[in-house]
Amino acid sequence: MYKINENFNFINYFGDRFNALKEGIDSLRIPHNNMNTIFFIGNTGSGKTTLVQILGSDNSKLYSKSAYKGTNDFIIVDDYMGKIGNDTVNSQTLYTELLVDKETGFVLCDNPGFRDTRSPIHEIIAMYSMKKVLKYTKNIKIVIVSAHTSLKVGMYRDDFTNLLKHVTDFLYDVDKYKNSLYLISTKAENVFSYNISDDKNIKQDESVYDSMELPQYKDKIASSYSDYDEYVNKNKNDYDSEKRKINLVSDYSIINDIVYFLKEVRFSLNKKSKDFKSLKNKDYLNQKSIKIINNLLKKGDDNSYEKIKILRKPLEEGPLSEINIIQSEKNSIKSMLLTPDNFVTVDEDDFGFALSDNAFLYLHNFFQRMNSYIIDLSNVLSIYIMNYYTNIINSNTDINEVFNILLDMKKNIKTLSNQISLSKNPAEYAKVMDEYSKQHKLQLDCLNSFKNIYTVNEYLIQLEDLIPDSIKYTPLTWSISMAKFSDYINNKIEQFKFLQNTIEVLSRYTVQKNRKSYYGGIIGNNEDGSTIDETNLQTFLETYNLNFPYLKADEVLFEKLNSLIDITLKHRYKFRCHDSDLVIIDYFILLSELREGLLKTCSSATRIVVLAVHTIFIDKDLIWNWFRGRDITIIAPIWEVIGSRKINLDGMSGGVALPKADFGEIGKNGRNGNPGGNFAGIGMIFKNGENLMISASGGEGQNGQEGGDGLDGKNGSNGSESNKEYLDDNVMQVGIFKFKEKIYLSRGSNGLSGGDSGAGGKGGRGGNAGSILIHNIGNEEDKISTLVENGKPGLNGKDGIPGKGGVRGCDQITKKKDFQFSIIKFESNSENELVNCGNRSEDGIVKKSNRSENEHTDIETNNDSPLCIHIMNFQKYYLEKYHSLLTDGIPKIFINKIKATKY
Repeated sequence: MYKINENFNFINYFGDRFNALKEGIDSLRIPHNNMNTIFFIGNTGSGKTTLVQILGSDNSKLYSKSAYKGTNDFIIVDDYMGKIGNDTVNSQTLYTELLVDKETGFVLCDNPGFRDTRSPIHEIIAMYSMKKVLKYTKNIKIVIVSAHTSLKVGMYRDDFTNLLKHVTDFLYDVDKYKNSLYLISTKAENVFSYNISDDKNIKQDESVYDSMELPQYKDKIASSYSDYDEYVNKNKNDYDSEKRKINLVSDYSIINDIVYFLKEVRFSLNKKSKDFKSLKNKDYLNQKSIKIINNLLKKGDDNSYEKIKILRKPLEEGPLSEINIIQSEKNSIKSMLLTPDNFVTVDEDDFGFALSDNAFLYLHNFFQRMNSYIIDLSNVLSIYIMNYYTNIINSNTDINEVFNILLDMKKNIKTLSNQISLSKNPAEYAKVMDEYSKQHKLQLDCLNSFKNIYTVNEYLIQLEDLIPDSIKYTPLTWSISMAKFSDYINNKIEQFKFLQNTIEVLSRYTVQKNRKSYYGGIIGNNEDGSTIDETNLQTFLETYNLNFPYLKADEVLFEKLNSLIDITLKHRYKFRCHDSDLVIIDYFILLSELREGLLKTCSSATRIVVLAVHTIFIDKDLIWNWFRGRDITIIAPIWEVIGSRKINLDGMSGGVALPKADFGEIGKNGRNGNPGGNFAGIGMIFKNGENLMISASGGEGQNGQEGGDGLDGKNGSNGSESNKEYLDDNVMQVGIFKFKEKIYLSRGSNGLSGGDSGAGGKGGRGGNAGSILIHNIGNEEDKISTLVENGKPGLNGKDGIPGKGGVRGCDQITKKKDFQFSIIKFESNSENELVNCGNRSEDGIVKKSNRSENEHTDIETNNDSPLCIHIMNFQKYYLEKYHSLLTDGIPKIFINKIKATKY
């Protein structure tokens, strides 16, 4: 952390200083985008600013004054703007300044000095400002400005050779710009003193410089200076001395002296080139310098050096606008530069920007520190992001959701890592991280560190070509930390894939049916140590055939795994009985395990509510009479039907019909059937739903009782001797034969009437149908079969058969006959004859009932148990017991879907 803070402080310091200096650059007003620019370059203290101010203004604000009181050495100052100074070490021009020539519209560009020693930042700022101007330049002329003292024969050449080195670094293609190169010597001396006896100021071997034109020091004045005589006479007393002869030197002499100096430098460079044959880079730079000198030594038609001009020192105090010699030279320079000739069109990559070794090392160090800072910052951010996502993962109880988050994270981090590795600079890195944090709503406070990175990079991107690519940024190293984060994500993906498979296995019916034995097989006999840890993890994997050879378990994984064990293998049903309600709650519920608990807990319940947080296994038929006609609600995300199952909530029937009523009794009405129960269910996933049948029909009505039969009437008796009565006599005489017949009538008795029978009872009404309502809030059809209809009514009982009337007894006619021969009675007999037989008395009738048909009232269903209450209980129980534990997300999704569903 110390290192990253050290780098950060360094970058902040550089950024603050850079910002302070760059305010002037940002305020620089560019006249237009396609400038014709006269570009002045030179070492610090060369007089560039003075020259540009003289050329680009009316000179009314520029003054000549004595450098020291009582001397004849004069300097130019700008009391109004303060842009001109006499410091030859520190550049008075912090950044490029522009003046527009009113007559031509050409832009005079005054640049900071090449050798500003104040700080590397000042030098870097100077290069930056030059780049900015060149960005808006279409055509250019380049003016090399050097103080006359650096161009005199016999003086040290280092200042000029260093200047040449900067110019060669600045110009990639010297040949392209050869016609647009100019040299102006500033601060040229007005007098040149030498001993009268000397013919030359420097003795030399003319054979070495036979190609050179030796300067001729003539005491004539250029024709343009017609007032020099007056000027010299006026100041004669200041210049005359006994030992030395003082002459005002002409432009011709000064320029020829400069030419001689340039040829001397060229000779030296040629000689060095021969010594640098094996050093190609140095030889290349020397050749570029020689080309520059050759271009500056180009002569015009009048055989004068048309690329070289001078600007003298003043010889008196006062406004420059009133000093004729300065104004004359100003006009001469403008006539050379401010013409449309020799402008060269600028291309973006034409220029390089030379830095001193000190500034180069500083900038190199900055890029290295910036690179190191981004590496360190990337490490910090990767840890930050990792902790951020770890908190999300650890606080989320949904395995599937976390798994999907991890897959997205893997994809996103891979994309992020690729984008980082493709970043060209820290600002692009910062932008990538900034956009990633916004896209994924990450609260990365350390992104505030990017503010200075954005600011500094905006400037330094313009300076990247000042150092070789090989020592700039290494974006691949910035992305390494994200690659390490990818390893963390891959491990987490493996862990949550394992947890997904684990809960899928533990949720199977075979495991839930035998969960005690499965659990015991994992922990063995050590029930106190009932957790999965390093010692029994392998046993657990083998028991459930979970193939994860590369699983890296940690404390968090064991915590989540044991949470799964608790809710899948150690769950216990909770039975709640209140008034007529029975509520059964658990994570998994098996119907086959409920009967004993139901009857023990709340046998009088009329409403049963089953709340399974995860799965209800319908592995047994609900066809017990205890369930018939009751209300049942089942709420569970997953319904799994094992085998072919039925839930029967049909109302109970009115019962078996009563036996036939006794003789003569009216049959009783049948009892009405009981109504069907009400079934309500909410589910999201229905496994094997087509194998489930739910019935909630009304019970059948009881048949009416059959009425009792009537008793038959007794038959009457036939007539008998005891009640005979004389009826008539018949006598017939045939000769001596005489027949006598006496007739008697015995009347039979009447039979009794038949007994009345009972009417049959009315059949009971069928029970009203119950209701079945299943809310499938999943995406697939549940395919559950349902049957809801009213119960069939009972049949009316048959009427009893009325008794038959008794048959009347027959009348008996008795005929007694005597046969008499003469007076002798020799034969006598009696004959009986039954007459009037078979007459019956009246049969009985069917007696009707006075009872109402609604003798048995209906049984009402319990339909006052709204789903909303059960849903609230489901959610409350889940939140209380399971929400803080790890689940596969199904209950959470289920609750959200419940909330979004209208019932």
